[in-house]
Amino acid sequence: MTKIIGKYISIISRNKKAYFKKHLAHLDIGEGQYIILIQLFKNSTLTQEQLAEILVANKATITRALQCLNKKGFVNVKKNVVDRRENIITLTEKAYSIKDEFYSIIRNWNKKLIEDFDELEQQRLFEFLEKLTDKAIFMNKGISKHGKT
Repeated sequence: MTKIIGKYISIISRNKKAYFKKHLAHLDIGEGQYIILIQLFKNSTLTQEQLAEILVANKATITRALQCLNKKGFVNVKKNVVDRRENIITLTEKAYSIKDEFYSIIRNWNKKLIEDFDELEQQRLFEFLEKLTDKAIFMNKGISKHGKT
C-alpha cells in the first residue's frame, strides 16, 4: 500500500494552525501572521519582497498579513526613501514586548511535537523536511535552493 505524504503534512498543518490559533489568540496574533513575526524577530528589518522570498509566499498574502500586523500595532510599514516602490518593515515596541511569550508558545509546539524522537531522529527529521520542502518548491515553481533549473 502506498502512503500519501500529503495526508500527514495536511494533518500536522491543520493541527498546528489550531494550536497557534488557540495559544496566540490572547496576543492578538493570527495563524498567518506568526511566521512573519518570526522572520522579523530574526532580521529586525526586511522588505515585503524579502519576506515573500524567505517564506516562499506570494506578495499579496504577505501584504494582507502585514496590513493586519500594522493595524494591530506590531509592525511599521514605511516606503523606502531610495526606491518608493519598496516597503521597509520593522517591528514596534509592542511586538518586542510580547517576544518572549510568543517564542515560548512556538518552542512549546515544536518541543511537544518531537519530544518522542531522540537527537539523531530529530536531526534526520529536519533533514528530510528540508529536502521535501525544497522538492515541493521545485515541483511547483521550478526553483531549488540552488536557483532556477
